[in-house]
Amino acid sequence: MKFIKKFESFINEAEVLEPKIKPSTRPAEPSTTPREKPGGRPNPIRRERISPVPAPAKASSEDVVKKFIDLMNETDEDIKKYVN
Repeated sequence: MKFIKKFESFINEAEVLEPKIKPSTRPAEPSTTPREKPGGRPNPIRRERISPVPAPAKASSEDVVKKFIDLMNETDEDIKKYVN
């Protein structure tokens, strides 16, 4: 019974301490005017700068043939085996 009375007194105190009229909140002021674009930050991808890592060079067909022949000569394989 003792705890029930304490609980009821706690509830009654909460009702008394609660304000009758709750304060209203104002909406936040906009940070930009209607004529301005929002943000104002620059684009994170800079198109005018070159890539820090250059692209690898493309091999021509002559380079591929030359590499193939060199590898076949190193392993002593017959090139005619791969040509129709």
